[in-house]
Amino acid sequence: MKIPAPLQALVDTGRIDTLGLLKLMKPGQLLQARVAQATTAGIAKLLVGNTTLTAKTRVPLQQGEALSLRVQKGLPEPQLKILRPQTQPAAQLVLRSAMRRQLPPQDVQQAIRQLPSSPAVRTAAPQQILRVLVPPAPPPQQVSAQTVQKAFQQSGLFFEPNLARDKLNTQDQKVQLLQLLRLFTPKARAAQQAQSGEAAQQDGKPINGDQLMNRLLRLVEASLGRIQSHQASSLPGDEPGRQVWQFEMPIQLVDKQDHLQLRVRREETAGEDGEDPQRVWKVDIEFDFDTLGGIFSRINLSGEQVSAAFWSQQDSTAAIIERAIPKLQQALLDAGLQVAAVSSLTGTPPRPAPPSDSLLDERA
Repeated sequence: MKIPAPLQALVDTGRIDTLGLLKLMKPGQLLQARVAQATTAGIAKLLVGNTTLTAKTRVPLQQGEALSLRVQKGLPEPQLKILRPQTQPAAQLVLRSAMRRQLPPQDVQQAIRQLPSSPAVRTAAPQQILRVLVPPAPPPQQVSAQTVQKAFQQSGLFFEPNLARDKLNTQDQKVQLLQLLRLFTPKARAAQQAQSGEAAQQDGKPINGDQLMNRLLRLVEASLGRIQSHQASSLPGDEPGRQVWQFEMPIQLVDKQDHLQLRVRREETAGEDGEDPQRVWKVDIEFDFDTLGGIFSRINLSGEQVSAAFWSQQDSTAAIIERAIPKLQQALLDAGLQVAAVSSLTGTPPRPAPPSDSLLDERA
């Protein structure tokens, strides 16, 4: 961020009272501060020059810690943002590497459908790989809170925390993909080549078991890269109280699998004086089925109050959702929630702003 020259002027805080300092602070201005009193019950005292400011923050601060601050808002409600050193975190390095290798599950399954029909495909190792790459999935009418929760827990996002607690789930998607890598060792490949026997033909060229395994290896690595990119994106950023999880949930249609794209956001809004921060959950669900077209839904949950909006590309789909709204409202009421609003719209949905440390800006 480039700060215009008029905002770069240093504030002489050596001979100024607190109110005078607050009046001088303008959005974009940079300040250096030191923590005079560590965070206690969300309150800290900051020393800017010789002037002490009392600040409310959810960031744990230690006495004596040096801070770089940027003014977000001035009076009447001043807001300062803590600036962290601009080093490239390990999460971004992982994300860059994963993005080069990853493929969405739809692309993986499209590549699987293009594999040649041959004895090599029907042998044990390829069949085991295909079962992991195309796992069993519920049909749309069987999707429930329980199936979504199960898919979330088995998405691979929590592989490392579960590994640290020695509580690995054998159905975890990342666990299964990592186990598949053992099938690509030279010894395993030699056994597969001997078992496959005759070669297959595709476009007039022979394809043996080793070539097939090379293709499947790329698909396994692409699926692992997809999970790693989701994991890196889900790590907490520099905004306290805000975290995002995203993953794909397979759905079994009549003749193929499709996927729901889910994005879960947790945010904490500043409470009133003396009140604890309020936690807000936001869930975005997106899919594009052949018969319904693209659908995007956004669900907000704050305390016991819920609201939902659905955006459809097709007018006919929006009408179907509109007719189902009373049933959805009643289901939410039966679950003990207060329904603020439920709506069905046609058009382009709003997109959430990317995190400040995101590698990509989807709005560009």
